[in-house]
Amino acid sequence: MNSGVRALTVRFGARCALRDVTFEAAPGEVRGIVGGDGAGKTTLVRALVGAIGHAQGEVRRPPAREIGYMTAGSGVFQDLSVEENLAF
Repeated sequence: MNSGVRALTVRFGARCALRDVTFEAAPGEVRGIVGGDGAGKTTLVRALVGAIGHAQGEVRRPPAREIGYMTAGSGVFQDLSVEENLAF
């Protein structure tokens, strides 16, 4: 089954954080989320993994092991070992 979202809209009170977002990723495909500050990247990832609810639309979640996250910084936590960084 493909993962992704269809017509996803997320609101925080009166503020609309995401409006009508749609994308799909077939098994083995890689998708990236790129955008400026406040574009909704983190909100989209949180909705995809089920960390927040959504106002409307459909979310087909991939297994957690198939989600990767890289921060705007170096992407490596200095206080973790290489193995711990890879696991995170």
